[in-house]
Amino acid sequence: MDLSEAGGLAGERHPWERHRFAFYRDVIGRAFGAGSARGASPERAPIEGGSPAGAGPLSVLDVGAGDGWFARELAGAWPSATEITLWDSGYGDGEAHDDGFERVREQPEGRFDLVVMIDVAEHVPDDRAFLSNIVQRNVAADGRVLFAVPAWPWLWTTHDERLRHERRYTPRAAKELIASAGLRIVESGGLFPALLPIRAAQMARERVLKTPVPGLDGGPQGPVLRAVDALLSVDRKVATWASRRGLELPGLSWWALCAR
Repeated sequence: MDLSEAGGLAGERHPWERHRFAFYRDVIGRAFGAGSARGASPERAPIEGGSPAGAGPLSVLDVGAGDGWFARELAGAWPSATEITLWDSGYGDGEAHDDGFERVREQPEGRFDLVVMIDVAEHVPDDRAFLSNIVQRNVAADGRVLFAVPAWPWLWTTHDERLRHERRYTPRAAKELIASAGLRIVESGGLFPALLPIRAAQMARERVLKTPVPGLDGGPQGPVLRAVDALLSVDRKVATWASRRGLELPGLSWWALCAR
């Protein structure tokens, strides 16, 4: 979660976050030769097989890591992923944490097997220079970049403004950005296609009735929570089915797994 929304959040995470993690966990598993486990809840299921056969621990750089929840879940799903560095400009000097991850405010040195950039580029004024610099300095020669951004500029709302977004992306613009950094796309697609009409309705309501689009810090409860969780579970499965077949469904987010 973005540090601006984290606040005093504790306990259960918003279903959107949990299903987003489950989707990207499976993308990472496919990228490094493992599959997702069956019979476990989507946010807790481990990646079968650990790291690739004969490989050492997976080194990960989580860019714009926020409160570190995604990294903690990844470490739990992929037990050998012990080398995880969290990079976020919002971290304070001398912060103490007991999760074992290194936290840095400035770009770290070294190259990583996996660089995670989920909902980061939209915060950066010069996204091309930012991504190119990361690729040149931090991505291993045979490494991967998991890249995701909020999709469709016409969906811009006050929620984007609260999160200090510079832009939303069309898939074409995101692909051009990736290519400009010297990356090639291995897999890509839309995530949360079912949320697209819902966000469009929220946007229309905001423009007509001046009702702000809600963030993640005031999540649903009770029966509404269960209904949202069920919807997102189906939504995630549809997006997974499409991505494995090379189909790009329009979604609230656009993502790509990239290689150098």
